[in-house]
Amino acid sequence: MKYALLTVFFVIVFSFSYISTSFAALDFPEEISIEIIAPETVSAGERILVDVEILDENGKKAEHVNYDIIVTQGDKTLIDEHDIHSMDGVGTHLIPPLSKDATDKVPLEIMVTFQGFGMEKIKVGPIGEIAILKVPGGIYHGDMEESTHVDVEEIQKIPEWVKNIFTWFSQDQISEDEVLNAIKFLINQGIIELDD
Repeated sequence: MKYALLTVFFVIVFSFSYISTSFAALDFPEEISIEIIAPETVSAGERILVDVEILDENGKKAEHVNYDIIVTQGDKTLIDEHDIHSMDGVGTHLIPPLSKDATDKVPLEIMVTFQGFGMEKIKVGPIGEIAILKVPGGIYHGDMEESTHVDVEEIQKIPEWVKNIFTWFSQDQISEDEVLNAIKFLINQGIIELDD
């Protein structure tokens, strides 16, 4: 009887190990794009829905995606959610009512950071890719290669979310990787210049 139980135990352990290894070996896209869909304007007291779509290089919704979303207006954090998992590459988030109208001076900023494909501890793909949507304003990506609707003068100053990110890090609300991604963003934008 005990040999039968040992056999069952090893079969179960081997099966889980095989499934985990197989999942890690799946062919996930090497490149992704993050789409953030929100209204073009938001008034004080208004609640809105924000959709996040993670797409592969062919523009199709990717599967088993993980991401973080941080929504701020000025120095107020409205949403700060980490390790969101979506089986179909789509997430919908309800934003609490704004205390002020979203304007060019005090925009609603939505930052999505890709945290990889997979489940639990197995994460692969272009981890750390960032997309930011400003309402009003438009969307731009962490690498800024495909920016749209962004005034160059507007992104030369330090964005509010970057100012907040160091506070969140000091309060253990975000990881060191997210701080490094923010610094990379500032370098890519030329806000921080490194001497050769």
